[in-house]
Formats: sequence, structure tokens, C-alpha cells
Amino acid sequence: MGKPAVKQSLRLRASAEAFEVLRVNGSSKIPNAELLKHAVRSDHEPHPRVVREVYEALLAARTSRPKEPSSPLAKISGIFSRHAAPTVAIDDVVRRFEQAFVQQD
Repeated sequence: MGKPAVKQSLRLRASAEAFEVLRVNGSSKIPNAELLKHAVRSDHEPHPRVVREVYEALLAARTSRPKEPSSPLAKISGIFSRHAAPTVAIDDVVRRFEQAFVQQD
């Protein structure tokens, strides 16, 4: 895998995770995250304004998150399931987003 392929893979993952985090948080920047995700999937260079707004929304989501993480167990109809709900730390999402879009090569 060459360097461009690794960068493309990182951008795909970072844009998808950013979209998911903003969707879960109910951010007003969901359309921009969706534009970013589609631009990366289409192998186009995303507009810098879109990247900046999604990045700022991720930082805002990180600062507004609750201090106590909720239980990783998913509660279904009053009963905890056997499988822990998958969680992605927002710090990891922000770090990957920075590596993919903010940091220069």
C-alpha cells in the first residue's frame, strides 16, 4: 500500500467517524460532515471551509461531552445486553481527523 492509499484510507475513516459523532451529538454541522464524507469517497479534495467547520464542530463536541462516560453496556428494555455497546473515544476521532485533514504531509 502506497502513501496515497494510506492517506485515502485514513481520510475515509476519519470522515465517516466525524459524521457519526456529529450525528449522535445532533450538531448543526451534519450536512458539512456529510459533504466531507462524500467528497472523500469520490476521491475529491474537500473544500477547506467544510474541513474547518467539521473540525470546529468536533472540537465543540469534545468539550461539551459529559465528564463521566456512560456505561458501555447497552440497556435493552430494562435488561443489560451481554455485548458491550461499541464506543469510539471522541479524542481518537479528533486525533484521526487531525492526521487526515489538518496536519500537512
